[in-house]
Amino acid sequence: MKKQFHAFLLALVSAAALAAVGCQALREEFIPEPGSDRAIASAAMERLGRDTMLSDLAVSVQVENSVATVYGTVRNAAQRARILSIVDATDGVAQVVDNLTIR
Repeated sequence: MKKQFHAFLLALVSAAALAAVGCQALREEFIPEPGSDRAIASAAMERLGRDTMLSDLAVSVQVENSVATVYGTVRNAAQRARILSIVDATDGVAQVVDNLTIR
């Protein structure tokens, strides 16, 4: 009985260690490197999401070589200008390409 308990305990500790290592690997995979295009896009999307005047809009930002391209639909020119300004002010963005549509 004692051997079974030790075997069970060893299996349980091993499973927990493997799960912790696996979770760490997943976290590292999805956390973009600071300054990378992915990190810049993430930061721009986070800033847009925090703006209460824009958070309900379906807008996305893709970044390639520090050039941010903004996609989506807005209701008016003021929303467009606000989005472009926020993205442009995001650290790491060198240029903004406007692919927004007003409807």
